[in-house]
Amino acid sequence: MAVNTMRKGAILLVMALLLTMIVPAYAAENRFATVGSSIRFSNSTATCSVNIDADKAADVITATVTLWRDGSYVRSWNATAIGTLSFTGTAAAVSGSSYRLVVAYSINGETKPSHSITRTYS
Repeated sequence: MAVNTMRKGAILLVMALLLTMIVPAYAAENRFATVGSSIRFSNSTATCSVNIDADKAADVITATVTLWRDGSYVRSWNATAIGTLSFTGTAAAVSGSSYRLVVAYSINGETKPSHSITRTYS
């Protein structure tokens, strides 16, 4: 009788171990986005625009948009949206200067590679 009990216990233990090994593994889903940006100049004003479209309508997009003039910080803005982020901000501009707009963003908390463009106000 003790042998049967031990055999049943061993079989139950093996089955429990097998069940723990059959847990499905889910890979983390990568979230992608389409990023577009522009800098337009008019009347000594730089108008900075950013559009970020996530691949899923429920994705949370968080962005920091930073404007640089000839390598010096001008200003930055923060924006958050769901699915699509559209942002426009302005800053004083100096003719003859080079401007760089940098967009640092994340989707659902996952940091993505930054996006930047450079334009010269002539």
